[in-house]
Amino acid sequence: MILYKLIGYNPATDTYTNPNTGQVENIPSDPYITSTVSPGATYEDISSITNWYNYDGLDWGRRRTYIKPLFYASVGPNFQNYANLTQEEKLIGGLCFFSPYALRIQLWSDEEDKQVWMNVITETKRTRMRTVEAMRKNIAEDIRVGTLTLLQTQMFDKDTSDMIAWYERSDARDFYQWLTNEVGSPYENDGYAQTSYYIVALRDSLVSIYNGNF
Repeated sequence: MILYKLIGYNPATDTYTNPNTGQVENIPSDPYITSTVSPGATYEDISSITNWYNYDGLDWGRRRTYIKPLFYASVGPNFQNYANLTQEEKLIGGLCFFSPYALRIQLWSDEEDKQVWMNVITETKRTRMRTVEAMRKNIAEDIRVGTLTLLQTQMFDKDTSDMIAWYERSDARDFYQWLTNEVGSPYENDGYAQTSYYIVALRDSLVSIYNGNF
């Protein structure tokens, strides 16, 4: 997922200057966009550790997911580049619990570290629970309009209830792997696509929700 900002939008002043005319105009409704594909030439990629952390368009747990690869790419496989991070980036790495204990304890006390950890496990579980609830509502809407039958949803629930529970409790990837027939996973040839109730549109909508689009 990439974080894009409308070119010409200044978040510090909350103003928009049209880059074509140089005139200050009303701020468009979507100065920020999160997407896996570029929204066009009028937006710029601003994905970074700090920008993702400070972005308020997604919940904390979801933002943490997108910060993770950026953080580890910055510090290197053995944290050899950790010293090159800004102090804010170091704090974010600690708050997200990406940094090891020996580095976190340089930022705060052991007691504060316990509190940070409690926040991580609380917020990440809250994100997963919100994700599952959004999926449930999506399926319920499909039942309402008749694109899914009650029998299909019952079969879906029976086959995925354990995987969804694992996801909620511990962020296990089984449900996503099953839903997408992820290559290399145990569900590559034994997932949703192999069921009698497989619907491409439902798969795509649930994957979108899983990725934070709800």
